[in-house]
Amino acid sequence: MNFEKEFSSRLKLKKPKNRYIKKKFESFLKNRFKSIFLIHKNYTKFLTKNKKNFYHPTRVAYYLSILDKKINKDKIIMAIFHNFYELKIKDKIIEDLGIKKNLKIKLKKLEIEREKRWNKKYLKKYYNRLDSTSKDVKLIKCIDKLDNLFNLFKNPNKKIKIDYLWEIKKYIFPLSLNLSPELYFYIKRLYNYNIELLNENRS
Repeated sequence: MNFEKEFSSRLKLKKPKNRYIKKKFESFLKNRFKSIFLIHKNYTKFLTKNKKNFYHPTRVAYYLSILDKKINKDKIIMAIFHNFYELKIKDKIIEDLGIKKNLKIKLKKLEIEREKRWNKKYLKKYYNRLDSTSKDVKLIKCIDKLDNLFNLFKNPNKKIKIDYLWEIKKYIFPLSLNLSPELYFYIKRLYNYNIELLNENRS
């Protein structure tokens, strides 16, 4: 599957085709990873019931399925649950869904402390720790950022936009380039797109 089509379509529409993506991802799971289909379905129901956004993790997992040529079951599960700990959900939910302990440890490494989110000293430590983790964890972090960059223009806070783009250039550029030149290419395009929007608003 070609990611360029997904990328261009979302950029043009300025919003994700969430129902389309959910349908495509569920179809992918049915064809390749049937055991995860039910996990994703039950987790989606749980997030909906608790008024949490399930489309973002679904998009991250869907983009991963296109961009990663060596996709496997554990990577898909990690993508679906990548922001689990940031949502402050009890571990029991993961246990009930049958997620392995080693994946829980990896997911914990993706967690960022919200109260320190924009502290540059904290971010430096966070990304230093992240850099010592597995390629799978780093790849999912980069795709998480890719999805967020699509929506950055919606944030009314100019300072947050500037700080977020600083973080992307400082940490995600080198991280993604080492992992996948293709992924770096798309992240850089989105970065430049957001910089252009910022400059337009200044004039």
